Amino acid sequence: MKTPYQIQYEAFAKAGGLYDERHAKLYAEFADNLIADEGRERTLLS
Repeated sequence: MKTPYQIQYEAFAKAGGLYDERHAKLYAEFADNLIADEGRERTLLS
């Protein structure tokens, strides 16, 4: 299974242009945080 970082990096690498590894890292960290927040929310609601 690919990590959010790998998915974002590959997407930005294909897009080219202005996007680079820094963008991939920022978006991947954002995705990781959203996933973690949802997990915490589900735990609180259980």
